[in-house]
Amino acid sequence: MTLEECRDRLLKHTLPILNTSVLPLREAFGRILAEEIRAPFPVPGFPRSAMDGYGVKARDTLGASREKPARLKVLGELHAGDYAEIPYEEKSAVRVMTGAFIPEGFDAVVMQEDTDFGEEAVSVYQAVEPFQNYCPLGEEIQEGQLAIQKGKRIGRAEAGLLASLGIGRVSVRRPLRAGIMSTGSELLHPHESMEPGRIYGSISAMLCFSVESMGFEVVREELCPDSEEEIIRMIRELSGEADLILTTGGLGPGKKDLLLKALSGLGAQILFSGADVKPGTPTAGCFYRGRIILCLSGNPFAALANFDYYFPYLASKYTGSEDFLPVEGEAVLQDPYLKKETLRRLIRARIEDGKAYLPAPVHKASVFGNTALCNGYIDLEPGRAVSPGETVRVRMLRGFL
Repeated sequence: MTLEECRDRLLKHTLPILNTSVLPLREAFGRILAEEIRAPFPVPGFPRSAMDGYGVKARDTLGASREKPARLKVLGELHAGDYAEIPYEEKSAVRVMTGAFIPEGFDAVVMQEDTDFGEEAVSVYQAVEPFQNYCPLGEEIQEGQLAIQKGKRIGRAEAGLLASLGIGRVSVRRPLRAGIMSTGSELLHPHESMEPGRIYGSISAMLCFSVESMGFEVVREELCPDSEEEIIRMIRELSGEADLILTTGGLGPGKKDLLLKALSGLGAQILFSGADVKPGTPTAGCFYRGRIILCLSGNPFAALANFDYYFPYLASKYTGSEDFLPVEGEAVLQDPYLKKETLRRLIRARIEDGKAYLPAPVHKASVFGNTALCNGYIDLEPGRAVSPGETVRVRMLRGFL
């Protein structure tokens, strides 16, 4: 099956998370808005100065220069936070500081550097146009305008906009809860002492960080021995706690590759088993007790590459947000990749300014440390070797905090 066919089978069985809660804005970072936000008032709520200077009627400065300044009467002074209706008079000005209210009748601000800093009267040395250095009412957003759409992830810009609208509490979706289980009797936790023939389980650590850096929760991280009974027990337990279960390993043809057998014994529906991609051909997807189980390879990079392909689509379906979906497009290859594969290939890459680089010289699925140099993948068609200057399909990751 193609990656797209496998993905679509997963999404067809993915049940959106509809639970919501109302949180203080400071606790809502990274969460998904469960309602649209419309501006209860315009921002700014009054005309204000963009800099320190003098509020003027632009026409009163026409032709002003240092040789022939415009002389204006100063009617008052306003600082940020002050409010006073000062009626406009012909050939007059109001001293204003950055962010200060600009009274009606004054339609521009002269920078104080272009004046003699006068207090009762001011000489203006530079003419201004109407609304120059002037922030009109509603410049940022108009009253009733859609400020942030439902399904948007709250980041720093969204937080700033919400705060500017006086919105201190927001309705958000409950975060996705994932359970992670790596199978393999050879695996150890990083805090355990090394033993002959054993290795430390690195994939579950990468997946935990990946899930949590997208604003979601990892309810449990488990290492499971190669035992059908233990696999069944852990899957049952995780299905009671998590919305989604991620497993690694146990998918090959070996005697100890028991994962799919155990899942079948549980009555899980196998949505797909195997995809036309390297690395991670044996990846599988299952549906059990209303939950997706995404079964990834036991090779570190193969697991990560396929997680990076499937998980953003699942995250989007679970949360109702498009902010997790990858950016897909084309880029010009800068380094050669001469190996031809019979299957589609996901190649770790760094993508910048329409160019794709291969900073990692080793592309084995068992090697993953060099992915720290990358921010996406080249999605290479089967049977194709590529040279610098050729155009390739690329996928850039989004959604990580």
